[in-house]
Amino acid sequence: MLRVVAMSMAFLAAVGLIAQEPAPNAVPSTFRTYVVVDQRFELKKSSDPKAAPERDPRDRTEKLHCFVCEHGLNPTVAILTRAEPTEDSAAAKLAKGLQPLINDNRGAQLNAFVTFLLLDAEFPGDNGRNDKGEFTRDGKAAQVKTLSEAVKSNLVPFTLAAKKSDAVTAWGLTDEQETVVVLYHRMRIVKKWAFAAGAPTDNDVKMILAAAKAEVTK
Repeated sequence: MLRVVAMSMAFLAAVGLIAQEPAPNAVPSTFRTYVVVDQRFELKKSSDPKAAPERDPRDRTEKLHCFVCEHGLNPTVAILTRAEPTEDSAAAKLAKGLQPLINDNRGAQLNAFVTFLLLDAEFPGDNGRNDKGEFTRDGKAAQVKTLSEAVKSNLVPFTLAAKKSDAVTAWGLTDEQETVVVLYHRMRIVKKWAFAAGAPTDNDVKMILAAAKAEVTK
């Protein structure tokens, strides 16, 4: 009887049905966000010349989505920041730098996403309004969309999430930090950088891009 139980436990563990200790340097959790802009897929022309182009079904614009889940084992650069979405922000500089790197390494399936942690609650639970009665979350989304259009990094989705959440804590973004960048591959963290307000610098951005390039070309 004991032998049968032992064999059953071994089988369940093998197929992942028994909770196990996380592997060292494992990606800490999923990360669901509200996708403001996802331009990775070209619009499809309709057979009707008067109709507007259709979005690709894989396009996650204006949807809740987890890019950690989508990218799976592929190399990915996750950029999580509480900084405002401006063209001189580190997130914008990283997105610009990652655009050609992703394009040139399609065979390695390099991915990236930028998440601005600007909401007071998870979307759509952030119901704060401005003096005009408009949802402040919509204003934040408009700012992120404007930045994406300026940066022109169509291979890097831009998203919104809450300033604080279980996922933010799991990914190691403390109150003292404004930006965290995580390079991971096969669901293992390769390198992680954490920065206070006003950082990373241009040299830090170059270092992160070099690490991503080294990971996909080694």
